[in-house]
Order: sequence, then C-alpha cells, then structure tokens
Amino acid sequence: MASFWHLEAFGVHYDVRVVGPGSGWPTRAEIASGHEALRDLAAVGQNRWELEEIYDAVSGFEGSGGARPPLQGPFAETRHAQVLERLRFTIRTGQLVIEPRPQPRIGADGYLVGSSPADIVLSPPEPVPAKVDDKNQEPTWFEVRVVDELGEPIADVPLELHVEGHHALTTDGDGRTRLDGVHEHYGSVHIAELNALRELLRPRWDTIREGEWLEQQADHSFAPLRGQKPIESGVRSETLHTIVIQPWVIRARLIGMYFDTNKCFLLPKALTDIKKLKQLYDRYPDSAILVVGHTDLSGDPSYNDPLSLERADSAAAYLKDDFKAWLAWYGFDKPAEKRWGSKEDHLMIAEVAGFGSKPASESDVRWFQRTRELAQDGIAGPQTRTQLITEYLALDETPLPASAKLVTHGCGESFPLSDDELASLALPADDEPNQRHRRVELYFFDHQLRVQPPAPASISPAGSPEYPEWGRRAQETYDFGLARTHVTVIVRMLDHGDTPIADLSWTAAYGDSLHEGGTAEDGVIQLAIPVGVPSVCLVLAGRRYCLTVTDPEGYPEASKTAGAVERLNNLAYHPGPSTQPPTSAFEDAVAAFQTDHGLDATGEVDEPTEGKLTAVYGF
Repeated sequence: MASFWHLEAFGVHYDVRVVGPGSGWPTRAEIASGHEALRDLAAVGQNRWELEEIYDAVSGFEGSGGARPPLQGPFAETRHAQVLERLRFTIRTGQLVIEPRPQPRIGADGYLVGSSPADIVLSPPEPVPAKVDDKNQEPTWFEVRVVDELGEPIADVPLELHVEGHHALTTDGDGRTRLDGVHEHYGSVHIAELNALRELLRPRWDTIREGEWLEQQADHSFAPLRGQKPIESGVRSETLHTIVIQPWVIRARLIGMYFDTNKCFLLPKALTDIKKLKQLYDRYPDSAILVVGHTDLSGDPSYNDPLSLERADSAAAYLKDDFKAWLAWYGFDKPAEKRWGSKEDHLMIAEVAGFGSKPASESDVRWFQRTRELAQDGIAGPQTRTQLITEYLALDETPLPASAKLVTHGCGESFPLSDDELASLALPADDEPNQRHRRVELYFFDHQLRVQPPAPASISPAGSPEYPEWGRRAQETYDFGLARTHVTVIVRMLDHGDTPIADLSWTAAYGDSLHEGGTAEDGVIQLAIPVGVPSVCLVLAGRRYCLTVTDPEGYPEASKTAGAVERLNNLAYHPGPSTQPPTSAFEDAVAAFQTDHGLDATGEVDEPTEGKLTAVYGF
C-alpha cells in the first residue's frame, strides 16, 4: 500500500505522507497547518477515496479486498467523519504529514533553482512544463443543488458561486443552479441570505414529515440551519454538489427524582443539573427553547396532564429566576396536595448560604430571618418566602437573560421513556419503577423558526405526532441526572504506531467479579462496572494495569487545569502534567483540541473550549 500521495484542493497541491513512529511530535503550527490542509482536502469530493486509503495506511490495514476494521468513536456517526477524526489524530501525533507542494522555479540555465552542479552533471532534471493558463483550456461548468433533509429540492434559494469572481445565482424548481463558461476547476458556494432560506423552509418544517433523512455521501454538504453565519462549501467543476439543509434541534433531558409526588417544586438534587442546562444555553444563546414536562404513569391522565405542564412552568421559572411564579404556589387557591408549605421552606433553607453554622437550638425559619435581618417571628410569611425563594433560585449562579425565548409544554404520561432508557437507570429499592418517567426536557430550536412543528396545544395528548417529531429532529441529546446501575469503562489498545491491537486476550477484576475476553477489531475493551466500584484491574500480555473509576460528581471541572489535563489526556491529546503555570505541552494539546473542534486555537481553556471539552468528554 502506498505511503505517499499527491492530492489537490482549490488549486493547491499537497504532498501527503505517512511516517513511522519516532519522528518526533509536531509543533502547534504544524498541527494547525495539517488540520487546515486536511479540511480543504476533505471538502473536495474526489479526494475522499484517497483519504480512505490514507486511513487504511495509518491504521495498518493492507489491501482493499477485505472488510475494513469497524470505525467507532465519540466524535462522529458517519464513516467519512470518523476517517477524518482518525487522520486529525495522526497529524497531532506526527504520524501523518500534509504539506503544500512548493512551486518549482526555473533558473536562467533551464534547471531547477537550488540544484547543485553535481546534480546537474549526474542527473539533469527533466524540464518542468510551464504553468498552463486556465483561460486557454476548454470552458467547464459548475452545478449546485440545494435540498432539505429528506432530499426534496428547495427552489428560489439565492446563493453566490465564487469561481473566477462572484456570481449571484438562484436555484430552479429542482433546487439546481449552474454556471457555464468558466475555466477554473475549484470554487466555493455561499448561501448568505439565511432569513430568505428560513421562509422557504418554514412551511415544510412546520409539518410532520415522513421519510428518512439523507446520510453523508460524496459531493454532499450538510448544514443545520441556525444563526446568521453563511453556509459555505467547496465545489469542483463538472460535478453536481448537493447542499442539504437540515432543521437545527438539540435536546437536553433532566431525568430523575426531581419532583415529589403531585408537586412541581424542584428538589435540591436538581440544582446541579439545572446549572448544566444554563451552561448549555450559554453555548446556544440565540435559541428558542421549548420546556416539556412529563409525569410518571400513576394517576389519571386528566390529573397528570396539567401536572406535567406545571412542572415545565416551574423549571422555566427557575431558569429565569421568576420568584413570583414560585411564590404563587404557596397560595390557598392551589389544591392542597399541590400547594407548597413548610416542607418546601425547610428544603430551601437547608441549601442557602450559612446554614451549616445554624445553632441546633434555633428553628430553621427563625435562623433564616435573623441572618437576613428580617422580622423574627418564626413564621414563613410572604416577605420571608420572597427572600428565601430569591436565594434558592440564585443557587445556579446565573439566570437566563430576560430576552431568552422559553415556551412551556406538558406531555402528561403520554410519552414514557423507552425500555432501553429505563434499563440504564437505577432507583432505590423502595421507589416505584414508573417514577423514572418523571422528567423535564428542553428542546433548543433556531431562534427565528422557533418550535417546529408547533405544539398542538399547551398539552400533547396521547398519540399526537409533534412530540416524537421533535425527538426525531434532535441531532444531539444531553442527558443529565441519570442514576445508573453501571458505568462504562472503555480501554483501547494501540501499538507504538497508534494501530489498534485486535484479539488481545485480557482478564479484568473488579469487585468480586472476574471477567475474560479479547480486544475487538478496533482494539477496544468495554466493561460495565457497577456503580460504587472504585477501580478495575486489567491483565494484558502479562502486564497488570489498575484503573481508577472516577465519579463524575467529584471530577475536577474542565475550567481547572487538572480537569482539562485529565480530559485531554484520556482523549489522546498528550497535555503533560497538570502544573501551574501550564506547560507548552498543555497549550499545544489545548490548541490541537480547539483546531479539531472548530474553535480559535488560542491554547487557553476559555469558555467555549471548556464547554466543548465537557461535551466531548461526557462530563
């Protein structure tokens, strides 16, 4: 199999070569340059097969007659994206080098500039042909098609084709547009009028759509419609390039015992995960959010339907620090079984600042009143509860801005969790199993298109199609608060050339259990470790490895150097030790991670980097 390739993208020629271990680590600039070149090469459809061949070379797979090893990983769902992730990794480790080929220069003597006399005598270079003027070539054409997620054409889309200048074009009834009579072979297409595109798609996305979404394939670009950043893609001549516009939806779920029976009060155990929801919003601040409440399966639907909406309203009020909405639940106009009272008072007081120093002989309410300089009568009246709710709502540190667009919705018991989701959850033995269906979900939509398809009413009845459609369109799901019976530990065995080691026998010991097996074709060992087991010991090839099983709750935050080092190291970015101030190795690792995930390569763990690192790592 070849170890050297010559590829071209957008008029630039690249030399691509695979080098063996021991060639040294690349610099941050070399990594950034290699990643940028790979991105350009991947944008040209005709390079994809060569990139697959390069993947085979760096993975140690010889020949194309058999099945390639299965590609798995946290960064991508499609084969091509996984190939690129592997190639980015090998660029970081120095195993793959991509360099632009310098243009040869011919001296007055007709030989390459820089050749030595000995070179000329022993092996005169072949004459280098002069650069062919594209204008003297036969004219060629570019064609672009714009479709939606189901492959249906989008007509009347204004776009620009950048080939020998900027050409303003509009798609026809089949979603196509074409440019003829040009001589260049590479260009780019830009869709900048996103508001016009939104209005073209709004009617179809407002409906329930049947059919499978298009999957990744050659000469296709996929663009979820969000924000105002223009949609751009590289194109090449005499090849139809298809741009697939998809609805942008992200889902976050709070799953667990966050509410007492019949109540909509958010229990203290929910506060940590509510903070995570706000961090997620900070990443997508221009989103329209649908807050959806669900109940368990006990009770009658006529009771559970409004209760689910009340829980959605309560969560939305917490996110926006709306103390008045919470205070209203103490009112005597609320049903007795739903009304908040002294229990909620004590739960909140136990969470506020300074409670740990409260004298045992002093009542909770009187202590709170005294330390807040309120009237000390020991009765939780409106003034005391206003102050108490305000402090409890502030425990997540930052409310959503007043401009945040939140809509609440209830689903009652009509859409319980699936059996697969239930199987991953754990409850205390005295809890009813169906209580696991109690949850609150947040759906993030494009801020202008808003909720699509629109909710049928404030509550979705059983069998309504809108709720399943929201879930189907969600391209990412973040689950918070899952109480699991097991944690998954994944170990991948690679040799010195970063090639997966398959069929390697292993023995694992944890708790009172002993397990044996062999590594998969991609070198992976996957173990389901019961919650609470502190470590697992692996024996591979006669060597013993002891791994610590870390509780995510006690894991250092990604914003801290120690937390960033732990995550980067386990993601194979080689950050070095967690020292202060950070080392150059740490900065290089951060920059490589930022480059891989479309962030500015500053080498510093800023807020966007912290959020992305947390999302990629899982916590």
